[in-house]
Amino acid sequence: MTIAWAVGLNLLIPAGVSAATVAVADVEAGDLIKLADQTSVYYVNEDMQRMYFAFGWLYKTWFSNYDAIQTLTAGTDLDEHFPPASRGAVSPRPGSCETMKSPASPAVYMVSYGGVRHKIASEEAAVALCGAEWAKHVHDLPDFVISLFPIGGEVDGMSPVPGQLIRSESDGPVYVVGEDSKAYALDGSVPAAWAGEVRLVSQAQWDALVGMGEGTKTVASLTADVAQLGSTPNDNNNNDNNDNNSTSTSTGDLKVSLAGNTAEADVVPGGAQNVEYLSVVLQAMSGDVDVDSLTFHRGGVGSNDDFNKIYLYHDGSRLENGRTLNNDDEVTFNVNLHINSGDSETLVVKADMDTLSANATNGDQNRFELVSKDAIEASGADVSGSFPIRGNLLVVGSQDTGTVTVDAGGTDTTVKIGQDDVKVGEFDVTASTTDINVTSITLQQKGSINMSSLANIVLKRSGVLIATGEVVGDDRVKFDFETSNKILDGDQATYRVYADVGITDLSDTIQFILDESSDLSAWSSDNSGFEVGVTNNLTTGAAMELTVEGGKINVDFEGNSADVRQDQNDASFGTFTIMSTAEDIDINTLDLSIHKVANTLVLEDMKLRDKNGHGTFSLTSPTAIGVAATSSTVRLEDITLVKGVKYEFEVLGDVPNTATSNYSYYFAWGAGSVDASGVSSDNTIAADDFSSAALTGPTIDVNTSSLVVRSSALSDDTVVNGTKNVLLYRGTLEAGSTSDVNITSMTFGTSSLSNAWSNRLDGVKLFVVGLNDTVDPVVTAPASTDNTVTSNEAIFDGMDVTVKKGSANRMKLEVYGDITDGSTTGDVALELTAVDANDEDDQDVAAENSSGVLISVTALASDRAITIAGTGTLTIVMDTDYTTLKNDRYALAGTAKYLAGRMKLVADREDVSINDLSIRFVTNSAASTFSDLDLNIDTISLYSDPSMADNKLLGTADFSASTTIQDLGYTVSNGQTAYLYIGLKLNSVGTEADGTAVVSSSFKIKADATGVDVKGASSNDDIVPTVTASTLTNDVTIAPVKITDVSSDFAGGSLVGGNQTVGSFKVTADAGRNTDSSGDVLSAHLLTLGLQLSTDVGASAASNTSALQLCRVDSGNCISLMTTSTGGAGASRILSATNTTVTLIDATSGTSTINMSLFADNNDEYVDSGETAEFIVKATMANTVDHFVQVKVVNLNSSGMSYGVDTTGDGTDDYFFYDIRKDAPRGTDYPSLTSKALN
Repeated sequence: MTIAWAVGLNLLIPAGVSAATVAVADVEAGDLIKLADQTSVYYVNEDMQRMYFAFGWLYKTWFSNYDAIQTLTAGTDLDEHFPPASRGAVSPRPGSCETMKSPASPAVYMVSYGGVRHKIASEEAAVALCGAEWAKHVHDLPDFVISLFPIGGEVDGMSPVPGQLIRSESDGPVYVVGEDSKAYALDGSVPAAWAGEVRLVSQAQWDALVGMGEGTKTVASLTADVAQLGSTPNDNNNNDNNDNNSTSTSTGDLKVSLAGNTAEADVVPGGAQNVEYLSVVLQAMSGDVDVDSLTFHRGGVGSNDDFNKIYLYHDGSRLENGRTLNNDDEVTFNVNLHINSGDSETLVVKADMDTLSANATNGDQNRFELVSKDAIEASGADVSGSFPIRGNLLVVGSQDTGTVTVDAGGTDTTVKIGQDDVKVGEFDVTASTTDINVTSITLQQKGSINMSSLANIVLKRSGVLIATGEVVGDDRVKFDFETSNKILDGDQATYRVYADVGITDLSDTIQFILDESSDLSAWSSDNSGFEVGVTNNLTTGAAMELTVEGGKINVDFEGNSADVRQDQNDASFGTFTIMSTAEDIDINTLDLSIHKVANTLVLEDMKLRDKNGHGTFSLTSPTAIGVAATSSTVRLEDITLVKGVKYEFEVLGDVPNTATSNYSYYFAWGAGSVDASGVSSDNTIAADDFSSAALTGPTIDVNTSSLVVRSSALSDDTVVNGTKNVLLYRGTLEAGSTSDVNITSMTFGTSSLSNAWSNRLDGVKLFVVGLNDTVDPVVTAPASTDNTVTSNEAIFDGMDVTVKKGSANRMKLEVYGDITDGSTTGDVALELTAVDANDEDDQDVAAENSSGVLISVTALASDRAITIAGTGTLTIVMDTDYTTLKNDRYALAGTAKYLAGRMKLVADREDVSINDLSIRFVTNSAASTFSDLDLNIDTISLYSDPSMADNKLLGTADFSASTTIQDLGYTVSNGQTAYLYIGLKLNSVGTEADGTAVVSSSFKIKADATGVDVKGASSNDDIVPTVTASTLTNDVTIAPVKITDVSSDFAGGSLVGGNQTVGSFKVTADAGRNTDSSGDVLSAHLLTLGLQLSTDVGASAASNTSALQLCRVDSGNCISLMTTSTGGAGASRILSATNTTVTLIDATSGTSTINMSLFADNNDEYVDSGETAEFIVKATMANTVDHFVQVKVVNLNSSGMSYGVDTTGDGTDDYFFYDIRKDAPRGTDYPSLTSKALN
């Protein structure tokens, strides 16, 4: 299917069409507006934001005329009154056959509700949906517009697209397809302009709809939500309480980072499945976040052809069906993931590789990445992260992985409601090329039955239980094998799915398929670490299908095995469900049997309670229940079942308070134990009138209430006097499976690692929070506080903390304490010694450790010891690794803020408050004295940021050899590294008032311990910092003029022969406010230049390089050049047939550099302050076919470009500078600069 034409941007309102003029205040949500002097039309959404119609055809899918457009006065500021919406473009009307595509792709899309675009799967699908002339209605949309509409699944034409206008007969009524894929009758006449949009659907397409929707839809409702930012407009005329459409909005921000366990670089065999490429962590900050979609980009020297499908997984489950990469190497997943504030979720990108025998290429390298924050849509949340977030490169290997084939098994059959452990699926797995081990499989239930009607789903092989199913989402069940299941090469294994079938509609179907090949995970030792490929034949057309049958009375006994506690009232023993389908039924008696396992105690107060409010009925025993009997009968009497009503009777009983943890109970039912008759027919109900002959409820075990406390590992720490909120203890609390546990008190004492608490702790606080929650001891409310801490014991009374039952509800506890001011040195460590708790029946619960030992017998100690030190520490050193300051540099005299160095400060044990810091200047040579530096440097300042912005200034002092900067008021946090930046105000050279700078004097800077004043923020004690005075900054030399950059923007190009420019470079100088003694701004006087020429156009005895010149562009003046190649300095040729690099020299000096004074105009030797001078190299080349030439400026760190400065104005340079790129940008080829080649 290929459509290839482009349309231009249309004027939306034809000439001669007028629109009513209104005031801004009169515009309401849902209005169409334009400006008086423009033709563009906008839609105002419910947030009073404007959305644009990118093209006229888009407008016409919504409106048949221009009558509703309102005009605003020319010049009205739309941004002020109706700012642009985040998704600014209006989509085509849902279901419209005016379709769209990108100019870069043949894929054609229809739109459904919410502006979601769906790729039309084929030309046949397009004809089925939009008729034989569908191609005439395809429109190109620019990528920046079409990408605004989220991508949904493909449409195959088997059923109409939501939003389409349809009829089943040529002159029949018109319906609109709702978002629920039901057909709603359309109330009103279809506008003539939309007549062509009404599709006559086939009987198969009509049957594929979910059914008829209740009520009707009005024609007006079709254009009621032009924005399409939410779901379909709800316009059901039979419902007066319709909900308004809403779009979820994030309240927090989203932080994105690379997961620590993202896949490492590796070699991937062809055909491997579920290959992990990238794991990213999404964290909601300062509020909840709704993540809508993520777009991943394929990078690396690879190809889209290396892949079959791409998947996105969350918590081990696939979020959507597999996707393919588009022409931009991108794949988008709509995730609809909600993340609570403070929580994080990990998403994993996996891929199925194509085989080498098909399209994959050995040696290709691929990775996946989130290119920028724009790749993530999060309902308005601000997205941050270190983008691009990239996975590692995975290389396509030289062989294909093994394969397995999955084929459908079993035959279609029927199943009765209430049948347990019935086979509902079967499939065969064949190992084709090697031994394989199957580890998991996820099946999709494609039948009409609701998954809630299937229970106890298991997978078996040869009658042996392999895995228990976990229902995932609405229609999938996942089987994770406890141990891998091996299939030998060439063998076939048959797997069968079994389940209990509950109450459901008659004629419902059950069918399990393998939706994606990657839903089966199998491994081969030949391809260690990667899943083998899967050929999937377990599809809807092949898999066995069961049809549900029922009797006159459908019955089921549902429930899962569980634990109950001693003395528990109204414990649940499953749900007995019964529904009459033929007539009302009078039940005289219905018997259940209660079974006791390994016990002699009978349940008390047994009864049936209907979950739907149809009453509670006692179960009585017709005979005494013997203590030794393993089973006894209990009876329900005199109840009428109404036809069609499903009664869900929960079986309840009170557990004896003397029951022990080895007791079990279950109930059973048999059809022969019912005495009942039909109300209308008066016929006796027989056993075969029931859907099942016998049912057994779940086995329920008696267990005691429990609370397990575990101590979490913590490393030791050292703190100082007065430190607040020190973490002393961390652990977890877990209630058993039978009851929630309420904790009323906890007691902590000193462990064997601890000195006495006396005079060391000034009160402690206990916090209990969710397992994944974070405690902030300043903000989080404590569960209890003990401010006394007497007798080396902390007692937390008055607690009211409930730990919900089950391991999934574990909670975290943390204890924090304040170290007293003036505390003596020593160690503090805690252990848990007592817990007071009770269960839901107000019975005492004895807390125990993970080994089952009572806390009251053996205390639970923390492995953390807090060592109390006198004061904190601070280390100070000059940072010589800072990239900006790593090299020797020139400092331009007269600079107001010159960044001269960076100090590295590291605090430990406590926050450290810095009042005063000192730095010392060191002269570099005998020619540089401190008196010179005093003339060069006016003041020294410290900043908290390298920008040296005024609001980052900490303090300033006048220059001295050892300078102390006072009253900084700066704090370095405990355990953190901070940096302070040294800024110098430099005096100028010349006639200004501060023109005292001494040119070429140089210095270094180091940290100085003299005059330093720092204190511990917690201890308030003076701290003597550790100062590394031996580490100095790099050399700084005062210069009156700086060449700030040498660069090349030569574009390269073709080597055409004859005389042409073969390279260029630019020189930029800056003198700031420095002048000579006459007040003239200084200039850089270029003295020498080093040039090299590389080429391969040489041939023996041929003069291939001639007319070499160095020219200044602005004047056009040139210096003639030669080479130092064979043949003598004047030969001006290169005599080698191979790549040759030669040095260019002038015709006079005979040295290895070019004398810049040879320019005819001596002005060409100077680069004035603030000026950029451009120079080119010209040459005449012969024998140029398939050859190259390239120019390089060399030795920029020495005589390759030297310059002088005349500070006295007498025409003679006083100072000379050589390494002009000391602090200029340094490329990878430093100290050279290479311009692009001609070839």
